[in-house]
Amino acid sequence: IRDPLWSRGLGDVYKRQVGPKTISVLKKPRHDASKDIGAGVSVYMSDSVVTYTVSDSTPGYLSRQGVLDEIDDAFAMWSAASGVKFERIPGPEDGPDADITVDWCGPRDVRFDGPGGALAKADSKSLTFDAREDWLLQGMAQTPGAFYLLPVALHEIGHCLGLAHGAPSQVMSPYYVANRVALTPADVAAARAVLDQALEAEPEHAGLWQARARVEAHRGADDKATAVFARVAEVYD
Repeated sequence: IRDPLWSRGLGDVYKRQVGPKTISVLKKPRHDASKDIGAGVSVYMSDSVVTYTVSDSTPGYLSRQGVLDEIDDAFAMWSAASGVKFERIPGPEDGPDADITVDWCGPRDVRFDGPGGALAKADSKSLTFDAREDWLLQGMAQTPGAFYLLPVALHEIGHCLGLAHGAPSQVMSPYYVANRVALTPADVAAARAVLDQALEAEPEHAGLWQARARVEAHRGADDKATAVFARVAEVYD
């Protein structure tokens, strides 16, 4: 979305208080409506296994495999940076529910405000792209009003991990940059910091989280595994 004050017609107020460079940034598309201040909070920990699934709602004009490859690449970059092991699994119709569901919104989804507005939305359990935007894969020619999937996915997965918005040069900057497809050292440091805080905040649950990571791969295999998972879920779900 555009900066909220700008979009409410208060551009003249900004012009009296900031310079043209700041104004040009404020008029850029934003990844999402997440706050630009405040520290991040994560529900995940390093070395944990976090599953994700990509729904069948991917745009029909894009290659389904191409979409999966770029989303996989984005998760892999954050995995290398954070130590969290992301694993894509089939959807709930074919297997267990994933920790994170990636999908595209419906045409009447009130979380989004149409083309040119918020591009996506993410939290610890979901990543949703606005289906009313025009999306591009890497290697496709830029077209007016269209957005590349990979930089947006990379940014939003940072929110899934609990990261807040970062500096203008970072992937976690609130503003969309088409060619920003690699994490910066600052992004990596932020990921490690927020995951370290999660571990320090609830050290008594660290063992339970590691148990969840092990049990997730074998959920339903036997009654004992199911019981352990249920105990972990009481703490984290």
